[in-house]
Formats: sequence, structure tokens, C-alpha cells
Amino acid sequence: KITKIKLFIFYLNLFLGVFTKGVLGIIFPILIIFIFLYLENNLKFLNLLHWKKGIIFLLLCFSLWFLILYQQPDGKEYIYLLLNKQTVGRAYKSFSHARPFYYYFVYIPLTFFPMVYFIFMDFLNI
Repeated sequence: KITKIKLFIFYLNLFLGVFTKGVLGIIFPILIIFIFLYLENNLKFLNLLHWKKGIIFLLLCFSLWFLILYQQPDGKEYIYLLLNKQTVGRAYKSFSHARPFYYYFVYIPLTFFPMVYFIFMDFLNI
């Protein structure tokens, strides 16, 4: 059962997710929820999340946050850098995209070593 406190925590976590991952802090959780509910044939559950109230809550939180930022010295510049450079720049001009795509075929398995060995062995047993 979805209670008001659970909804509050859900939308609060979406708001806080923006602080760590930017817009993706909202997009990924919602996308994951939608895909899960679609696979479970339970899209009616989305109606229980009170999206209108949640969006209003998020807009109020972001408005309050931007108002506080705006009133700080150099607040306008910070907001510009945050919205333009950080949000847009992460997607298009990120330093982490400096390597060619095939570099990650080697890099990612090494990152997850030794677990990638067990995953690969499990895949072969299927």
C-alpha cells in the first residue's frame, strides 16, 4: 500500500537525486519504474503515484532551492553554470567521453574483475 509518507519520501529522493546526478537523477528512476511496471503488466500502479502532486512538490522544492541560490553573491552566475555548463555539458562535452567506444570493452570488464569472470562462466553454463 502506498501511504502519503512513502510518496513524500519517493519524491524527496527524486529531488535529492538531482543533486548527485543532475536531471538523470529524475529520469532514470522514473524510467526504471515504468519499465518494471510494463514488464509486470501493472501500469495501473502509476496512477497511485499521484504525479500531479509530485510534480508540484518537485517544482516547489526546485523553486525554493533556486531562489536561495539566486539571492547569494554570484548566484546568477552559479545558476547559469549549473544549468548550462553542468547539465548540458555533462551530456555533450564530458571529459569522460574522451576515449573511443571500443576502449570500454576492455576497461569495463577490468573494472568489475574478478566478478566478470564468474558472470562470464555463468553465461557459458546457460
